[in-house]
Amino acid sequence: MVVSDDDGATWSKPEDVTRTTKHAERVTILASGPGLGIQLRHGPYQGRLIIPFNEGPFGQWNVLSVYSDDRGRTWELGELAPGCRVPNPKGGEISLVNEVQMVELADGRVLLNSRKWGGKAVRKTAASKDGGATWSQIEEVSALRDPGCMASIFRYTFPERGERSRILYSGPDSNSRDTGTVYLSYDEGQTWPVKKVLFPGSFAYSVLTALPDGSIGCLFETDGTDRLLFARFSLEWLTDGKEHPSKLDSP
Repeated sequence: MVVSDDDGATWSKPEDVTRTTKHAERVTILASGPGLGIQLRHGPYQGRLIIPFNEGPFGQWNVLSVYSDDRGRTWELGELAPGCRVPNPKGGEISLVNEVQMVELADGRVLLNSRKWGGKAVRKTAASKDGGATWSQIEEVSALRDPGCMASIFRYTFPERGERSRILYSGPDSNSRDTGTVYLSYDEGQTWPVKKVLFPGSFAYSVLTALPDGSIGCLFETDGTDRLLFARFSLEWLTDGKEHPSKLDSP
């Protein structure tokens, strides 16, 4: 881990945090994200930093969080989400999950959203009531198609100060890595009634963000993985003029 106190102009010397962010046995592959970590804003774990993790061996994936309650000075390993791996017809097992992102719900719970590795070609999900330490059983999200690609889930607004609850998702709405689509949920990720194609061509890994003026940004791979594009759009565009957000307090 390295730290910057000047917006990335300079960095500290690397610190080895392996013992508190990786299981000592069996894990031969470990990946944080790719994408975003979050800091909880509500509930009993307010202020907690959460980094989503995916661990192997290859093809035997589990998802979990690594979290910190002291602003990143020390870290703890959360438990594996149950149901990440299931029996296959050959008497072995297959993993349902892979690269994962997490988002805070309005009541302080945490929702994970994972790339599909096995099972139906849709996203996988689970929820945590204790700030990412433990998780409910992995379930499938039938509304979000997934050809097997990292995707982004992002809290855009909380239901406070007159705003609605809004969670955004971006990923390929296709059987292949194309037709990059942005979805919008008003009910904490239970349903996704709004969706709009952002980029009809090649669309692979993506990351969403909110900008201070209320607009939304999406950084994504295209041309396979040869090119990165940044798209900027508004809530008004996404909802066909039905919604106009106020200026956000912070990105």
